Amino acid sequence: MLYSLLIFFVLAELFFLTKASIFWLIVILIFVYFALRRSVSAEFKNFFVLATPLLFLGLILILQRIYQFNFWPWHLYLLLVLVVFYFLLHFYRRSDRQSYFFQIFPLVAAALVSFVFFRSNIFENFLWKELLMFGGAFLILEGDRKITKPEANSLFSWVGALVFLELGWLLNFLPINFLSLAGIWLAAFYLTREFILLIYRNSFTWRLFLTQAFLVLILMALIVFSSSWRLI
Repeated sequence: MLYSLLIFFVLAELFFLTKASIFWLIVILIFVYFALRRSVSAEFKNFFVLATPLLFLGLILILQRIYQFNFWPWHLYLLLVLVVFYFLLHFYRRSDRQSYFFQIFPLVAAALVSFVFFRSNIFENFLWKELLMFGGAFLILEGDRKITKPEANSLFSWVGALVFLELGWLLNFLPINFLSLAGIWLAAFYLTREFILLIYRNSFTWRLFLTQAFLVLILMALIVFSSSWRLI
């Protein structure tokens, strides 16, 4: 594990020194994939299971291209990224599919997807942002399927990704700040993901789902009414 952390650090330094080169980003993601695959338990060697941590780490590094940290802020940031990578290696080595980590971490990855998607004008790098939203939602939902019920059909993953792509597009026309938009999208993603997971686990009940839906709708309303609105 220490060797993996050291190699990750060296590759991240090269990524920084080359001004966040896409080439080195791809190299880092390839290394992370094989490092995770080498250390994870047999239950988690599927590509789609490992795609969520790859997506998360890739977006974490892409933030350097967005914010262009200087030397010391970057190294403090890299230290946090190394800690995250360590815990990813740790949790994916375990064979417990029902741990809280696998309930929460995909939502953290989805939050990062929504942050990158909504932070700037929808028409800026339009194609890449659309691919990010669709691909990110699909990979997270497909990873959930592979962990929770591998034998299930992938229909929910495809339909869910399309729905969240359209939702992301429509939300951009609301005249509120991008963090609020990301929060609304993430709340909708959480509710839909819970619906899918309950079906995968054969534990779906309308009472349970509607209770969660009611709470999520209240949260969405609070986000909308407490947001700073902008004129369009």
